[in-house]
Amino acid sequence: MNHAERDDELAKRDPVTEFGTPEAVLADTTLDKEQKITVLRSWEYDAVEQSVAEEEGMSGDAPAMLQRV
Repeated sequence: MNHAERDDELAKRDPVTEFGTPEAVLADTTLDKEQKITVLRSWEYDAVEQSVAEEEGMSGDAPAMLQRV
């Protein structure tokens, strides 16, 4: 997917949908450093929120994903 096709707002809100993995964000040559940081911070926020949910008894893999982000 090229930069023109990517919905940057969606990438900030739901990076999993746009990139699949945090490593894919880093490898994306169409994003500048600040854009990558913005997307990864969004991903980090989502992983932290999921981790909190897991602590409250919900399931998922937030700790592993948070480490990757």
